[in-house]
Amino acid sequence: MPINPADITIHPFSFVNTTVNTIMTGHLSGQLFPQKAFRAIIVDSEQLIKNLCKQFQHGSRSNRETSIPVINDDCLMASIRNNVGYIIENTVQQNNMIVSDLCNMGKINLLLSTFSVRNYPITGIREIYLTRIPFENNNTPDLNKIAQIVNKVGGQSGMSCRIYAERKYVDLVHKALELTPEEYNVDPDEGGIITEIAKDLFKAILKK
Repeated sequence: MPINPADITIHPFSFVNTTVNTIMTGHLSGQLFPQKAFRAIIVDSEQLIKNLCKQFQHGSRSNRETSIPVINDDCLMASIRNNVGYIIENTVQQNNMIVSDLCNMGKINLLLSTFSVRNYPITGIREIYLTRIPFENNNTPDLNKIAQIVNKVGGQSGMSCRIYAERKYVDLVHKALELTPEEYNVDPDEGGIITEIAKDLFKAILKK
């Protein structure tokens, strides 16, 4: 499969404590252009995601009724009625699948998510804000996971998209976008950790 065919630009962005609130305010008020673009904000705190969604439920008014499958999360249900959704780890997986489907159907145009968004088949994001990036256990950036996240952006030839990241991570995001799906969709149990163990065993056999 080819590298993401969309026209994607990466912009350095300084994230502070109020950044997500500001982005959500601009999106929901129509101040961000294009107004109805599908945007995603990557946040590393599930509690912050829920708190923000609750805050904007009180501060905004639902302008439509949407036919939504049953979700056992009142906060998420109320958010979806305002075209906002979230994907988190500590929830029923079915909730995340429903949010993923609604995003692809155009019924959600603002998504808040932890790094777990990489596990769901969402495409067509026009703008993504990486307030944080995933790291490996040895405290180095996880390029594969970053690629899985940023390739939720675009997906179509000629589609104009933007990625916002801390300046120190811009080059890393560029590298992530250069990976093909075959390179970044790696199962650690298939060609990852197990392969490394096999290599060590093979070396040990040769030494005997």
